[in-house]
Amino acid sequence: MRHINNNFFDIYYYDELSDSDLKSIIIEHEKSYKFFEVFFNRKIDFKLKLFVYDKPEDVGAAYGDNDPCNGFAREPNELHFVYNEKIKCIGNHELAHILSYLYMGRPDSSFIREGFAEFTEEYWVNMINGEPVRKTHYEWAKLYFVSNKKFDIKDVLFDSERFHQEVDTDGCFYTYPLSGAFTRFLVERYGQAKYLDFYRNASKENLTLLYGNYDLILAEFENYVVKEK
Repeated sequence: MRHINNNFFDIYYYDELSDSDLKSIIIEHEKSYKFFEVFFNRKIDFKLKLFVYDKPEDVGAAYGDNDPCNGFAREPNELHFVYNEKIKCIGNHELAHILSYLYMGRPDSSFIREGFAEFTEEYWVNMINGEPVRKTHYEWAKLYFVSNKKFDIKDVLFDSERFHQEVDTDGCFYTYPLSGAFTRFLVERYGQAKYLDFYRNASKENLTLLYGNYDLILAEFENYVVKEK
């Protein structure tokens, strides 16, 4: 792999990556740095290592399980992702994992971890009939509630094994955008400070302590998505 570095990144990338694509990757990740410095109200004071691959199979090999995927984060400071003509796995999601674990800790709940990472993105893209369809997390969540409710959010909220079972079943079609929508709902309705307190101790008990009745807050979320969004 080829290698360059600047003040923010050490970048390792495949030989065929064009200079224009490399520039786009740098620009997008500099935007991500600025987003998180504002969100966390602190300077990011370490260098990020970016590993850019041509194929999902290469990312799977780097992860270690040889299961093709588009991207992953590895603590303490590595992002591995695909960037080619069809797949451009860049944005805030993976950096959100690195920084949230560093600054807020790592919750046991996969739904909560992925929810925060998705909250930092504006859209989720699903493939429908071979074509990419981009909608906000709220829009996907509304579809989940009104017509395609194939699992109960209560079953996956604090049960990571069940969450990943549903991920395997639906290919992230609803699981990931639903988690992002729930995070956005908590931040928009109740504020960032309270959400950060919840994230640091993400449990059913703490959800109830901070937001009130467990079943009522989930019902409020559904009503907010279906009727107001």
